Amino acid sequence: CGLIDFALVVLAPGERHAFATGDREYGLDLLAGEATVRVDGVVLGRIGGRRHMLDGPPSGAYAGRGARVEIEAHTAV
Repeated sequence: CGLIDFALVVLAPGERHAFATGDREYGLDLLAGEATVRVDGVVLGRIGGRRHMLDGPPSGAYAGRGARVEIEAHTAV
């Protein structure tokens, strides 16, 4: 439908992934692991901590339109 898209990013400990949101908003949901998330250079914190996606409540972050997002994995994410 074009309103909702899904993407999966898999990172090893120490790996980073960065992207620009362009004209879209993003909701980031860590299914497992821990990562630091930055949006436009602002550290939103070290989020996550689940061993697998059913191990406790989810953690996530939001990035609005026109933002630059950086994810740094501390564990396998």
